[in-house]
Amino acid sequence: PPTTHESVEDIDSQEPEPEPVKQVKEVRVRCIVKKVINVDLVAQTFKLWVFLEASWVDIELLGKTIDNKNTCSDYLRVVNDTEGKGEDNAKHYFAPRLSFMNLISVDDNEQWWKLYDADVTPVVCF
Repeated sequence: PPTTHESVEDIDSQEPEPEPVKQVKEVRVRCIVKKVINVDLVAQTFKLWVFLEASWVDIELLGKTIDNKNTCSDYLRVVNDTEGKGEDNAKHYFAPRLSFMNLISVDDNEQWWKLYDADVTPVVCF
């Protein structure tokens, strides 16, 4: 119902606010098999040394530097981020993870971040 300051015409003429547009990020995935270590035909398993990389453009990281001390954390942190101080209130940036659904074991795992062209079009590689 209209309040004392609004008429029915005013309420009908008000347009609803548009919903915010969701940002879609395109993530490119690259897998390089460096070495086939073992193939077990009886067990139907194989062991590989692979290089797995995900990369994406993230305009929010324009002019920022990635904090390499937190390379295995659940989110991407930057060194010169003025929006947050400390672990609990730091801004969390887009940081997807890659995994194999049918992986039996991992002998060694190394994770790192690299930010390319941070001053033009920031491309993040994980």
